[in-house]
Amino acid sequence: MATRLSQWNKAAPALIEHRGAIRYGVGVSRHDHPEASLALATMHDVSTYGCRLALADTIEIGERLTITIGAAAPLDATTIWAEDGMIGCRFAKPLPRALSRALTLGIHPVA
Repeated sequence: MATRLSQWNKAAPALIEHRGAIRYGVGVSRHDHPEASLALATMHDVSTYGCRLALADTIEIGERLTITIGAAAPLDATTIWAEDGMIGCRFAKPLPRALSRALTLGIHPVA
């Protein structure tokens, strides 16, 4: 129930767009093309089992990749979808708990 004092407190609108969300720069290399240089990508979403990356290179569905996030151990992943410069990857093993926590809390795992 609103009181006379709270009627003047304006509530901030809820954000549907999360453009202010933290994005991480990551390195992506292909298993099938070891001679290819490391491509730079932007990680938009991450979960325990996979991530969504913005990548300028063309990646095929089913292609195996290695994703490097700062100083954390490289992660093996497989591309499960690719569309409009974005790819979805499934990690070979679930993301380590400490790295998952650091990424979701916005603590960059560089150290």
